[in-house]
Amino acid sequence: MILQPIDNEYAKRLIEKLLDVNSVEERLYYAGLANKLLALVSLTGSIDETAAILVAVVNQAYLINESTEWVEQELRFEEGVASVGDRKWMLHAEFNTDEDIDQALDLYNIRLRRKIKTELY
Repeated sequence: MILQPIDNEYAKRLIEKLLDVNSVEERLYYAGLANKLLALVSLTGSIDETAAILVAVVNQAYLINESTEWVEQELRFEEGVASVGDRKWMLHAEFNTDEDIDQALDLYNIRLRRKIKTELY
């Protein structure tokens, strides 16, 4: 469960810290989150845009009482959006591949309501 919302400054510091992780132990500890954030930095070309995405996902998770695993899942979705460059297309593609229609519709609506303040979106 996400314990508190975050802001852009906190998100940027976290991303910058993950970019500087050197030890094998630290890399393993942060592997899931780090890989997704580093991929987003690479795709967006911007720590600021990646921070905005992280803030939107984490704060939404906080509001709807979701887990850190959910945050990683949604960062993977946002990575797909950044890769494809079309949020609506990605929303529809993800919706059409889910077999549980109720769960797919819930997730579609959650993603649709997510407000990300970046130039990319």
